[in-house]
Amino acid sequence: MAKTKAEKPQHKLATASYNTYQTPSTNPWNDGVVDRFDTLILGSGDYSEFRKTVKDCRFFYRRDAMASSVINKMLELSMSGLRISQGNLKDNQYRIFKFVQDDLEDFIEKCALEWLISGLVIPEFEFDYMTPEELAEAGIKSLKSVRIPRGLWLRDPDVIQIKSPPIGNRESYFQEVPQKLVTFLKNKGMYENGEKDLELYNEIITLYPDFVKEVLSGKVLFKINDPIAIKRRVLSDNPYPTPFLAPALESLKHKRNIRRMDYSLAARAMTAIQQFAIGSDEFPVGEDDTDIIDDLKLQLQERESINQGNIERIFQLFTNHTVDIKWIIPDMQALLSRDKYEEINLDILQALGFPKILITGEVQRTGTTDADIAILSPIKTMEYLRRQLIRVIRRIFYQIGKENSLTDIPEVDFEPINLVSFRDYATGMGKLYESGNLDRTAYTKVFGVVHEDSARQLAKDNELREELGLEDFAPLPHSNSPGNPDSEEE
Repeated sequence: MAKTKAEKPQHKLATASYNTYQTPSTNPWNDGVVDRFDTLILGSGDYSEFRKTVKDCRFFYRRDAMASSVINKMLELSMSGLRISQGNLKDNQYRIFKFVQDDLEDFIEKCALEWLISGLVIPEFEFDYMTPEELAEAGIKSLKSVRIPRGLWLRDPDVIQIKSPPIGNRESYFQEVPQKLVTFLKNKGMYENGEKDLELYNEIITLYPDFVKEVLSGKVLFKINDPIAIKRRVLSDNPYPTPFLAPALESLKHKRNIRRMDYSLAARAMTAIQQFAIGSDEFPVGEDDTDIIDDLKLQLQERESINQGNIERIFQLFTNHTVDIKWIIPDMQALLSRDKYEEINLDILQALGFPKILITGEVQRTGTTDADIAILSPIKTMEYLRRQLIRVIRRIFYQIGKENSLTDIPEVDFEPINLVSFRDYATGMGKLYESGNLDRTAYTKVFGVVHEDSARQLAKDNELREELGLEDFAPLPHSNSPGNPDSEEE
C-alpha cells in the first residue's frame, strides 16, 4: 500500500549562504570632500565664511568640467593682450614698457583667474635693475640703469582679512601668517617634514628681520600698507567679494550628489550577486548534503586564486547535483540616462550668466537663441573684469616711471574683445583700410602677416623682377597687354 503525503519522510532544507572573494572598493565620497549640501552665509561678513566659499570655488574649478570650462572661456576671451601707446615718450623710454609687456600679460592673466575664482586680487611687485644683456635685447642705448618690475605675485585670499570702518569706506587689509611659515621660522629653516632650506631661511631673516622677530614673538596678523585691492561684486553688508562661482555652488553640489548616486549604482553593478541555486523541488538539498555546497565554494575559491581577478570566457563548474547559476544585477537605467544632468547643467549656466553657445558652439534649442544677444552678459562681465585689472597695469606703469624718473608714462589698455566671425571681422577691417582709417600694419596683422617683413620682401621681389625683366603682374585672361593699357587681347 502506497504511503500517504503525511507519511512521507520530511527533509530539513540546507541553510542559504553567501561567499565573498574580493574586498569592497573604498568609497571616495567621504566627509572631507565638498559634497555636503549646506547653506553659505555670504552676507555675514565673516572671514571664515569667505574662506570656505573660496575653498568650494577652487574645488569645483579643479573638479567640475562645466565650472572649469566657463572660467577658462571667460579667461581666454577677456585676456586679449595689452595695447601700449607711445604718446610723448621717447623711443628709449617707450622700449622699457614694451620690454616688460610679455611678463605683464602673463601676470595679468593670473590676476584674472584669481578674480574669477575668489573675487579678491591683491597684487604685489618688486623692482630690480635690467642687466646689460636685457638692455641690448630691448634696444635701449642711452639709458644705463633701468629698473623694471621683477617679482610679480599675488597674495593668497585665503589668508587675507578685511576690516571695514564704522564710518567711511577706507578698509584695512591684514594678512595672516600661514602656520607653515611660522613653523619654518621657529625651526630655523626646517619644514614640517624634516627637510631643510637654509638658503631661503637666511634670505628671509636678512630681508625682513623685523617681520621675523614679530612672528617669533607670537604675532600672526600683519597690516598690508597701501594695497592694490581688486574686488568683485561687493555688497554693503560684507567687505568680502562674491566669487564668480558662488551663485552656482548649490547647483554644483547638487550635481555632485547626483554623481554620487551614479557611483553607488556603478558600485552595485560591480558587486552584483551571483546566485547558485542547488537542488530542486523534486531533489532538494538537505542539511546532510552540505558537502555539495562546500565543494562549489572550493571550486570558486580555487578559480579566484588562479585567475587573480581576471575574467574567464569559459567557466567550467563540476557538480554532482542540479545547479542553477544566475546573476542578480540592479536596474542600471538611472545610471545610463544623462537626462538627469540636463536641468542641473542649465541651472549652473544660468547662475553664471554664460551661454551654452560659447562652450560647445551649440544653442539650447535650434532657432530659439540669438547668438549676439546670448553673449551680451559674458561680454559685460569680461569688460568689467578688464576695467578693474587695467588699474593694476597702470599702477605698475606709474611705478616704472617713478623708478626711472620719467615725466610721462604711456597709455595702456586691452585689445578689443573679438567675438564676431572672422569673415565679418576681416570685412570690417577691410572697409577701415579702404577708407584710410587703418594703417597697413594693423590691417596685415588681421591675417597673421607682419607688415614690416612683408614690405622688405616686396622690395626684394621688385629688385629681382627688374633685374630679370619680368612684368609687375602676371597676365590674367582678358587683361591689357604689357606696356599698352588701352589694348585688349583679341
